[in-house]
Amino acid sequence: MQLFISYSRFDKVLAQRLADDLGQNGYTIWLDVRNIPHGANWDNEVQRGLDTCDVMVVLLSPTSSASQNVADEWSYFIERGKRILPIMVQMCDVPFRLSRRQRVDFIQGYDQGLIELLHALKEPPEDVITGTPAQVPAVTFNSPSEPAPVPVKIPRKPSASALDNQPTLIIHPESPMSIVWADRYRWWGGLGPVVVTGDSLIRSDEWRLIGIRRLPLVISLDNILTSRIVRSAWDTYLMVTFRDNTDQSHQLIISDPDRKARAVTVKTLHKTLTQATARALN
Repeated sequence: MQLFISYSRFDKVLAQRLADDLGQNGYTIWLDVRNIPHGANWDNEVQRGLDTCDVMVVLLSPTSSASQNVADEWSYFIERGKRILPIMVQMCDVPFRLSRRQRVDFIQGYDQGLIELLHALKEPPEDVITGTPAQVPAVTFNSPSEPAPVPVKIPRKPSASALDNQPTLIIHPESPMSIVWADRYRWWGGLGPVVVTGDSLIRSDEWRLIGIRRLPLVISLDNILTSRIVRSAWDTYLMVTFRDNTDQSHQLIISDPDRKARAVTVKTLHKTLTQATARALN
């Protein structure tokens, strides 16, 4: 069975993790960032993936529910009577045409959500006309009288990772946000001179900027001084000031490597920082 994973780019890390786990459980996965060759026509490749896949797994979150690209993908499947399995990765308003379909809850925990998703994939498809969901059997591990659950391969998280022991994220509980950052912005050349690509991970007491092949930059939420969205005719970025443990002030300029997504990325990150610090940062 071939699975098409439809998602918002803000959920990219979670989508890639899910693709790996589903692949280890015997499914063939179509994921745009892995299946579209460099230089290929994006729309043509996406349509080819939609045509060749049997089931679509849609990651539901506030950004995916508002994404026209995601809506186009699941609408294409609906029009062709193909099976769709929405999974709830963040609380959001479910699009009307998906609201009556069977959903799998990943909010309460990734591992349990994966088990339920694998069960749902093995069940008969729901009635796409009436929206009647197939019944997913409960997973029971303790009672010997119950049928054995479907074997599921769930990768063990690295115990050495300090991030695993931290509190959950405020807005993105399962996936960091992909960003780029620098310490200054040059009107003639954008971020620079040194630009770092990585992930933003906001937890209950700290903000981690995890750069590729770099040590994480860890900032206490109490030390964040300001967060301000800066817009110009040609660009949008977030300017954040913070103090270190020696009480010296620093500046970060944060953006998105994808110019088309910068406005949404900057707004979302600013909102997350404001909620996490529970104070106005402007």
